[in-house]
Order: sequence, then C-alpha cells, then structure tokens
Amino acid sequence: MQNLSKAHKKALLESPYVEKITESHVVFTPKFKIKAVELFLSGKAPDEIFISNGIDPSFFIPDFCRSCIKRWVPKYETSGKDAFNLETRGSGTPTKPVTIPTIVPSISITG
Repeated sequence: MQNLSKAHKKALLESPYVEKITESHVVFTPKFKIKAVELFLSGKAPDEIFISNGIDPSFFIPDFCRSCIKRWVPKYETSGKDAFNLETRGSGTPTKPVTIPTIVPSISITG
C-alpha cells in the first residue's frame, strides 16, 4: 500500500468501515468486508462498492479494491460471515514446544 497523506488518513478514519490505519495497512471492519463480498458476488464492481460506502479508491494504488475483495471472497465462501469476526493472523505459524522441567526425586539406597 502506498503512503497515505494525513488528509486521506483522516478521511478514511471518519468512515464507519475503517477500524484503523497502520503504516502499511488499512484495516476494514468485518461488517464492511461482509457487505463488500456480498455486493461483489451480486455483480457490483469493486471500485463501485468502495465508492458507494464512502471509501475513495483514488487514495490507494490501482486495483487495491479488487485485491482486497479477491482476498475476502474465499474466506467468505469457505467460512461464511464468521470468517471476518475471528482473528486469524498468526494462526498458521507453529508454536514453540513448551519445555516443562522434570523433577526426579533422589532416592538413596543404603546397603
């Protein structure tokens, strides 16, 4: 994603469909993602979806709207609306095994 100007960031943050903006991402709400996918599947163009929901596609690189929706559609088709209400970042990375120290009691045998 390109760097957004302060004015663009401000305009985006005024949208009820933008959760937050980081240095590299605009985070859209689950409600917007669901709405966008449903509109797209009914035949509406990606840029038109963003515009009709108050998000100006000209703030972004070309094909930004299309690439967002292209990522969201498989999630929607696989898991439905719930796919956007779950936090899945990092879930594909293996976790480190937890090492639990073993305490072995010492037994002394006298003979």
